Amino acid sequence: MKYVAGFFYGALLVLGVMSFIACATMVPIEVTKLPTIDTGGIKRLAVMPFGTSDNSGLQKQVAHLLTSMVNEVIVGTNHFTPVAATEVLRLEQAGQSYANMVDALFTGEIIAVSVRNSSHTEKYTDYSDKNPVERTRTIYDREVKLDFTYRLVRARDGSIISQVNKSGTASDHKEKLVELSTPFDLAQIIVQRILRLLGRDVAPWRITEKRTLEKETTKDKELKRRMQEAEAQVKVRSYKVALKAYNKIYEDTGSFAAAYNAAIMTEVLGDLPEAIVLMRQLEDETGNPKAGTELARMEQTFADSRTLEEQYSGSDTLVDSAINQASANIIAKLPGESRVSILNISAVESQLMEYIIGEMTTAMVNTGTITIIDRQNLQLVTAEKQFQASGEVSDESAVSIGHMLGVNTIITCAITGSSNLRRLRIRALRVETGAIIYQDSLAI
Repeated sequence: MKYVAGFFYGALLVLGVMSFIACATMVPIEVTKLPTIDTGGIKRLAVMPFGTSDNSGLQKQVAHLLTSMVNEVIVGTNHFTPVAATEVLRLEQAGQSYANMVDALFTGEIIAVSVRNSSHTEKYTDYSDKNPVERTRTIYDREVKLDFTYRLVRARDGSIISQVNKSGTASDHKEKLVELSTPFDLAQIIVQRILRLLGRDVAPWRITEKRTLEKETTKDKELKRRMQEAEAQVKVRSYKVALKAYNKIYEDTGSFAAAYNAAIMTEVLGDLPEAIVLMRQLEDETGNPKAGTELARMEQTFADSRTLEEQYSGSDTLVDSAINQASANIIAKLPGESRVSILNISAVESQLMEYIIGEMTTAMVNTGTITIIDRQNLQLVTAEKQFQASGEVSDESAVSIGHMLGVNTIITCAITGSSNLRRLRIRALRVETGAIIYQDSLAI
């Protein structure tokens, strides 16, 4: 069996301490986790006030809460130099550049906050009298659903570095209506739940994990020396060097301990699927129960890492199918290093339109080759309002907006019809030539 190291950086490593027999040694392994959002090169960061999709009091309250909590998290990472949003806004309103004072902006907006109040009856047994009595009572229900988006935007050109769409629900149930949690209290629960890992999403962080390495029990002094040298590399965090050493020892001697430790190092380096393959091969070839125990632990770790994905692996809604189809088709037709702006020319169903554009933006940004201009760009906001008021937009007008924004592709989106006849109309144009590279009308 030959061990080959791989690199699967998305794999999860589980914290914990495994207990094995006396011939094993516990080695603390410090691992640097990369942030989910690419913040490389960003030091000066300004958290801008979250926007709202309407002017309801609840949305404003939640927007203020999000802004405050994000600020608290960003400051708490100790990774960024905070820049006051008020100063950024002052320069922007004065028509001046703020790129010299801030590297990136953390911006976001609330797509929707919905509150559903209802009630239901339920049966219960009343034991207050000597003889239990079956009764019914009314239970009041309140459910709040929150959808919002946040992103990092480069200050120098307004391009989106990364965008994340979030949603959550919280509910309360009481016998007395007046005792129900307020909609804002429930929204606060959602925000706290969603943002609790934001710090890890935007800043590198370290954890110390415990992994058990096998010691060589042979009386071969040379083999023991080589194993001790490999373990010394682990202790100084030279995991790649250690993996190479363990692989070579196994090739030369067939040492179970070397093969076992090579699989552990493969997991530590981030390739859990490959580590599982290696440990399974070791168990099959040796029948050693230690390999079987560790294989079970690795497989459970991998299963846990897929749980969230499986929970959301159901079939898409009609809207999501349209978004996925349009996004994939447009991405396929865009040249590398494209700069794109998505224009909402629809005057109806603003919340749905923001959701559609938000999902398309996320899909394109995640390609790593497409730059999207932030939707809070003042020129884009002004153009959208004008087009929505007029009810139509010509290709020439869209292209002129593209020139103004400095992009090479402009995408216009609109919702037409209603109920079962509702459709999403999309056109993508090359700004330089005005040529249509994609257009479609999709049922939503």
